[in-house]
Amino acid sequence: MGTQSGPKATTGDQSGGQGGTGSEQTNKRVKQTATQRILAIVLKSRSQQTQSVQRLSAGGNNSKTSTDQKQNNSAHNNNNNGSKNNNHNNNNSEEDEEEKRRISNLSRQTNRSEGSLASQNSFNSGKHAYANKLDFSHQKLDTIPNSIYSISSYLEFSSSNHNGNGQHQQHNHQQQQQQNSYNASKEFNQSLKQIEELSLESNNLTELPRSLFAHFKNLKRLLLSDNDLQSLPNAISMLAHLEQLFASKNQLNSLPDEMKRCRQLVCLDLSVNPLCKLPDTVTQLTRLQELYLNDTFLDYLPNQIGRLSELKVLELRENDLKTLPKSMARLNKLRCLDLGQNEFTYLPDVLAQMAGLEELWFDSNQLKCLPDFLAKLHQLEYLDCSKNALQSIEPNLFHPNSKLKDLVLSSNNLKHLPPTICDLRELNSLKVDDNEMIDLPSELGK
Repeated sequence: MGTQSGPKATTGDQSGGQGGTGSEQTNKRVKQTATQRILAIVLKSRSQQTQSVQRLSAGGNNSKTSTDQKQNNSAHNNNNNGSKNNNHNNNNSEEDEEEKRRISNLSRQTNRSEGSLASQNSFNSGKHAYANKLDFSHQKLDTIPNSIYSISSYLEFSSSNHNGNGQHQQHNHQQQQQQNSYNASKEFNQSLKQIEELSLESNNLTELPRSLFAHFKNLKRLLLSDNDLQSLPNAISMLAHLEQLFASKNQLNSLPDEMKRCRQLVCLDLSVNPLCKLPDTVTQLTRLQELYLNDTFLDYLPNQIGRLSELKVLELRENDLKTLPKSMARLNKLRCLDLGQNEFTYLPDVLAQMAGLEELWFDSNQLKCLPDFLAKLHQLEYLDCSKNALQSIEPNLFHPNSKLKDLVLSSNNLKHLPPTICDLRELNSLKVDDNEMIDLPSELGK
């Protein structure tokens, strides 16, 4: 959005350089048209943005043509008789009414409800749409643009360029336009307080100003992924209503202690950051339901992770973990656990106490056998132990009451499968490719 401010200023300078009352009025209308273009782009959802930009670009060309025509008409009217000047003033009145209607429509557009942004990690616990949002993603921003806070800078209609030849009627006309712009700015700034979703993904941001959090205190969803952030400011604690924070693919190595005040947070994504250890702040966010810590250079988990008793999804892929703390037994609501691409040589015993698990990823580790305590996971539907060093599977691992539907054992050193695998009545998919199979159970597939 920052790259669009230059053309707006240039347009205003070109219009204002004509001198005379008609040119100034044209300048004001051009600024209003540019403002509406910018805000429409900002406030459109990502699914509608391409279509909107095309429409608005066409509108911009028409506006430029219309501007040239208005300038020519203005010069022509200045050389004509008084009756034509009266007609010109009447036309201005009609245009003023049209501007009022456009500003009113813009205000309604700002407050309308739209669907939430698509995210790389969908929020399973609450996929409801947020009513108001701003999307500045996939730009080249290295700082937060001031236009994110207010549109007043685009709606200034000062008298600094007035050449002193205007009449009293034109002065009243200018005051009316200033009042209209003030009302539009006031309504827009009021809507900023109602913004619930802000996307700044895929930019070049290195820091976030305090003012960002001061202006958007009612945010519920904040997307900061794929930037160059090295820290989050203490001011993030001002977001008392924040529910979802996506900050993956940055340079974060810690979190501020004040972040524990974000007590409504239920989804946190810190993947692909050089954390090295789990920040204490995370274990104090006791309402978390989804926690993504993939590729964060973790080699252990603290015992305090057991405090997160509301967790349903925990992803720890691509780390250096070798074991799990016993406190994880308290995560009795956990449904999905991803421990793929770590350094496990055995399955931790604490898994036997996670009776609610439905999906378990243990691929790309160094496992040599699958213990029979996995049979205690009665709700397990998906198990991936591919790309390990498995040589055997305990016969008691499988039983008729199992809900297992997908079993992935590809790329191991298996030579046999236990006959009990045929007892998996709900099994839909079995992958054992890239092993050393000598034979298969005779009852398999019957």
